[in-house]
Formats: sequence, C-alpha cells, structure tokens
Amino acid sequence: MLTREDLAAVEFVFDEVVDLDPSSRAARLDARLDLRPELRMEIEALLRAHASVGGFMEPVDSLTSPRVPPAPEGRLGAIVGAWRLLRRIGAGGMGDVYLAERADGAFAGHAAVKFTRAYLVDPVAARRFSLERQFLASLHHPNIVTLLDGGATPAGEGYLVMEYVEGTPITEFCRVRALPLDARLSLMRQVCGAVQYAHQRAIVHRDLKPGNILVTEDGVPKILDFGVAKLLEGAGADEALTIGVLPGPLTPNYASPEQLRGLGVTTAADVYSLGVLLYEMATGERPYETAGRTLDAVVRIVVDTEPSRPSAPRTGGDTTLPYPRHHLRGDLDAVVLKAMRKEPEERYGSAGELGDDLLRFLSGEPVVAREPSLGYTLRRLAARNKAVVAVTASALIAIVGALGIALWQRQVAVREQARSEQRFREVRQLANSLIFRIHDRVAKLPGSTPVRREIVDEALTYLERLERDSAGDEALQLELAAAYRQIGSILGSAGQPNLGDRDGARRQFQRSRELLLPIASRAEASPEAIESLVTTDRQLANVMKRMGRGPAAVALAGEAVAHAERAVRASHRDAKALLARAVFEAAMAVHPTDASLPHWRRAETLWVELLAEQPDDPARQRNLGLVDKYLGSVLDGRGENDEAAVHYARALKLDEGRLARTPDDRQVQFDTAISLANMGSIAQDRGDNGQALTLFSRSLQIRAALSDSDPDDVLARGRVAWVRMRLARLEKARGDLGAALAHARRSVDDQQRVLDTTKDVGTAQDLGEALLSLAEIQIERREVPAGCASLTRAVPLLAALPEGEPGAHVERVRLERARQARATHCR
Repeated sequence: MLTREDLAAVEFVFDEVVDLDPSSRAARLDARLDLRPELRMEIEALLRAHASVGGFMEPVDSLTSPRVPPAPEGRLGAIVGAWRLLRRIGAGGMGDVYLAERADGAFAGHAAVKFTRAYLVDPVAARRFSLERQFLASLHHPNIVTLLDGGATPAGEGYLVMEYVEGTPITEFCRVRALPLDARLSLMRQVCGAVQYAHQRAIVHRDLKPGNILVTEDGVPKILDFGVAKLLEGAGADEALTIGVLPGPLTPNYASPEQLRGLGVTTAADVYSLGVLLYEMATGERPYETAGRTLDAVVRIVVDTEPSRPSAPRTGGDTTLPYPRHHLRGDLDAVVLKAMRKEPEERYGSAGELGDDLLRFLSGEPVVAREPSLGYTLRRLAARNKAVVAVTASALIAIVGALGIALWQRQVAVREQARSEQRFREVRQLANSLIFRIHDRVAKLPGSTPVRREIVDEALTYLERLERDSAGDEALQLELAAAYRQIGSILGSAGQPNLGDRDGARRQFQRSRELLLPIASRAEASPEAIESLVTTDRQLANVMKRMGRGPAAVALAGEAVAHAERAVRASHRDAKALLARAVFEAAMAVHPTDASLPHWRRAETLWVELLAEQPDDPARQRNLGLVDKYLGSVLDGRGENDEAAVHYARALKLDEGRLARTPDDRQVQFDTAISLANMGSIAQDRGDNGQALTLFSRSLQIRAALSDSDPDDVLARGRVAWVRMRLARLEKARGDLGAALAHARRSVDDQQRVLDTTKDVGTAQDLGEALLSLAEIQIERREVPAGCASLTRAVPLLAALPEGEPGAHVERVRLERARQARATHCR
C-alpha cells in the first residue's frame, strides 16, 4: 500500500513528465533510478489515463473520443471572449499562457490568457472552474495580479484572463540591479503584505517561488498564479472537487516539509516558502540545493536537515553581493530561520508577522524572532542612539564612583523597555486574533453567540490599552478603527447575526469614527483611511436609524457618499464599489419612503455595472440582490407590484444560485429566506394564496433552522417572528383562523424577546405590527377580551416612531387601524 510520501512522489514525477512527448517521458523515467517499480507503475497508469481523458476534468462519457487542445501555434490570432491571442508566453502543468489584446476595441491594452487543461462540459468541472475564478476575482491588491475575465471556449476549454505583467523574477531583479540589503527586504515586505491580504481571505498560494513573483521595471512586485490556491474554509473547500493527492502544485526548492510529505496545507506553508525566498534574496543562494538529486533525497533534505544560517556562506553561493555577508548575522539569521522552522506552529503566525519583523529589523528595533537579552537590547539601542550612547559612555568614565549604580539602573531600564515593547506587540497580535481570526471562525458555529460576547468583552480590554499608545501612528489607528468597527458589528449591526446591543454598537462605531476623521479628512488622505471612514459611517448610520435617530442617520449616510465620491474622483482602487455601498446606506436612511427611490435606482445602476465586471463574485451578487429586495419593497408599497416582482425575482435567482454553491453559509440562507418571503408577498397580492403559503413556509423553515441553531442570535429570531406574522395574515385570509392564531402568538412572543434585548424603535414597530395582527385574528375568532388586550399593547408601540421619521406614515396607518378596532370592539 502506498504511503502519503509515496503518493507525493508519484504526483511530483507525474507533473514533471506529463507535458513531455512519449519518448522523452520514457527517457526521463528511466533516468529516475530512485523510483521503485510500484511507483513507476502508478505514474505510467496516470499517464495512460491522462492520455485517454485529455484533461483532468474531462467527463467520463468522452473517454472514447478524447478532446485534444489546439496546438500552441494553432491558437495564435484566435479570439477568446473579448481577447485576441498574439503569442505564447508560458506553458506548464496547468496549461498554456498567451499574450493577448482586446479584440473588441473597447480599450487598448494587453492581458495574459491562461488555458486550463480542462473541458467544462460537465457540472463538476464547471463548478470547480467557477470556484477558481471566484478565488482570483476576490483578490484586489497592488502586489497581486488581477483577474480580468474568464470563461470557456465554444469547445468547453476553460480559460482565465489576467493582468499582463512585464517583469523579472524577484531574485533575478535583486541580482541584476545589485540591490542593497534594505531594498531587498523592502521588496519582501511588500510580498508579505500581499500574501497576508490573500490569507485574510482564506486563500493560500502554495507555490511561492521567484518565477511566480515578478518585479516590474519601476520596482513593484506582482504575485502570479493565485489561481491554484484553495480556500481553507467555507464553500471553496469542497473536498469532493479536490483533484490529486497533494493539496496543490509545488516546487521542491520552496515547498514546506508538510507539502513534500503530502500533508494538509495551511497559511504556514506560504510562510515557509517566504522564508526560503527571503534566504535566497538576502544571500544569493538557496538554503537547500535540490538540483540533480533524487526525489527521496529532496524530501529527506527539506524534512530532516536544518538549513545553515544565512550569514554563513556556502560554496557556490553569490559572491558578488553588494554588502558584506556578516550584515545578516544575528537578527536576520533569526528572522529567516524562524520563518523556515520544520514545524508549522513554530513559524511566524502569519505572513504579516514576518513582514512586521522585517520592518523592525529595518528600523533597528528588536525583532520578535530573537529572545530578548540585556546585551542584545543594549546593542540595538546603541545602534539607534549613537550620540546618546557616546555621551553616556563619557559620563560613566567621569563618574567612576557611580559605575555600579548606573549600570544596574541601565539594565533595569533596558529590561523594562524590552518587556514593554514585547507586551505591546503581544497585545496587538492578541486583539487582532480575537476580533478577526478567532471570532470569524467561532461565528460560523451554531450556538456561538454567548462565546462571541465573551470575545468582544475580552478584546475591548486589549484595544483600550493599545489606543492609549496610538497617537501619531496612523497604521495602528486604522487597525484600531477596523477593530472597533468589527466589535460594533458583532454587538448590533442589524444586517447580520448580532447580539442585539444597538447602543453598544453605536458607541464602538463612534470610537472608530473618532479615530478615522482626523486622518481621512485630510486632502492627502490614503485610500485605506477613506474606505475605512466610509464603512464606519455607513454602519453607524444603519444603527442610528434602528435606534430612531433618523436625521443623524441621513447625515452620516450623506457624509459616507461624499467621501466615497472623493475616492472615485481620485481613481482609488475599488472606489465604485465603495460608492455603491455608500449610496445603499443613503437609501436605507430614508427607506421605505419615496425619498429612497432615487438612491435605490442609483445603487442598482452601480451594482449592475459592478456585477457585469465580475459575474461570479458572490459579494457583488449579494449586494445587487439586497438592492433588489429593498427597491422591490418600496415599489410594492406604492402598489407597483409588477415592477416589484421583477426585482424580487432577480434577487431570488441570485440568492438561490449562491445557496447552491454555499449551502451551509448562514448569511446566504438568511438572504434566500427573505427573497422567498418577498415572492410570497407578491403571490398573495395576486390572490394566489396556495403559492404564497408554499413560499412563506419555505422561508420559515430556513429561518427557524437558523434561529434554533443559535437561540441568542437576535437577527435570526426577529426574522422568524416577521415571517410568522405574514403566515398568520395569510392563514386568516384563507379562513384557517386556528393556524393564523398559532403563528401570530409565536410571532408576538419572539418579537417581545427581541425587543427585550435590543430596545430599539425598529423592533418596537415590528412587535406593534405583530400585536395588531394577533388582535384582528382574536376578534374574528370572537376572543374579544384577548383581542382588546393585544390592541392595548399595540397602540403605544405603533405610536413610538416620531413624525417625520422614515416609515412613520406606514406606522400611522397601522396605529389608526388599531385605534378604530379598539373603539369598535373594546367598550
């Protein structure tokens, strides 16, 4: 039976020979004397299967007539989507790559078109290819190659269109330009930042190497080939779609020990590869030389052999470095070797942490990779404060009698400073881990709400300690603002699972805003600062409206739009999406009045354009679906049912498509449940009560499952209560007063529990509406005293929204109904 290491060897050699002609394959396999007979048999079986199938995702029914991709020269001049192929610029196991130009004349420019060795004629292949496109499309970073387009040829051959980069592999760029050490490390910091960006979106590269990191003529590194990445969590990690025995392609010189052993791959594998790359950039040589060695020898070297220190040169290394090798001794040795530890948990916790330690090295600060000691810290302080040290030395010579005391005090001060710096770093890392990484993983678990509350309470104590030291540090202030905003969302952001603490959410959003206003309002404000302020203003506006503070919500939403328009004028990346989200919030601030219609129309136009640019982006699909829901509800309230139905239907189509791809995603389930209820309302308005009952019941089933899985989730319980109220009205219209009463009572009970938690005006309105529906059913059942009691509770709730607030006119209609019913039946 083959072990995981054997399977890794099989895949390694298969990838090496699969693109060779048959005679070259046989010669290469003969030359691999390390291959055991059973491994060679396995490789040859894979090669025969590959030749029969014609592609790793070819459907079974085509085995008798395999598809053969056009020869490279046969593709030249061909039109693929909107692109004309000019020349082949690369080839590999995943497919050929061509330089292309726009064929439709929409704009001048070049792109790289990558063909996959796959035919997308079966659903599994098409879904896998769609996932790869989603992975790429979700990455928008200046140091990551951008996905422009994608699809399939008429024959079903998949392709991706990506930004074309003219550049040099990063190690060659360093060598040819004789870059000084600081410049090399600055390049690596940019690479670490890009990898960290991808990791935060649960995407691992798995094949970081010089050939996949090109540096442009003006010195900007660009990471290629994130298309082979695999989502660590969520819908992308569909194991049923995983092809092969390793978790992705790899290059032995840069692969982590766990990759070569065929084990699971995490972000730690990329951190290891970055360490190897850093070693090579700093020294001009690789930590291990695997060329000409057998595969078993390669695995043994990487898995079992410790690399030498970068400051210790080996024979054959680059002897033309523009700096002495001993400059690497100590701190940089420690940084590189920590990134390359054999055990993943002993490496840096993230690519960002590696980049941070490189920044400390460049700034002359103590690095995390080295255990602090008095001598080490004194040397770093001396290097950074030469004048101070000189004066201190003179004073010490002059004051010989105080030597012992001075040294003792100096040691204490240095130790305290090192401890303080280390504690600050630890607090910063812990706060971010709690608020983002740990919370986001916990949030996906059923019944996680109480744990999320504990995370919030714990994280706030760390954030407050950090904020005291944040003055003048814009990067830290942006980080703190994002953290406070995340906590606000957890506490009470109405559009997602939350703890129902609206006032707590308001306070955290305001803290985020206070940090951002000074740095985002400047004329030279960074794109990150403006985007962060727009996002905070949007979320604060939403909470203010839920709390009955309409004018404040309108003002905040208007400011968000103004700042987003600044970003558009400055041509910031993703500025249109930022503006679309801000316009959405401006519409929400005055929803459901007619004043919201111009905002909804503008938001619709923006999201339709954005989705057309990236049709498979689930975030853009969701945002257009949300606009359709709200726009449809305004039109529905105006009696324009047919147009409302068009928007509701598009939203349901988008949501059901997302649900099919990610059936376990709570947010997608919520969105789909809302769309089903909206279509149920349209069916009821058209008199089709049977269809309405089916749609409302499907919506209730989804919502109830979500609420039952996490009873403390306020959003889930409130949405169950709302759909029960709609079902109560429908059953009343159908004449089943018993079923209507059961739904209405449960709706009231659930809304009361939500109001007890949130205390906000929006929930009070929902409870008042539920009580009015319950009263009307009770009176029709001749349970008049009970109906009057329900009306008595409903009236003050329906009267709670002040005149002039968005939605107040709707509440006044319901309030009048309640008062008339009470006057008629409750004497």
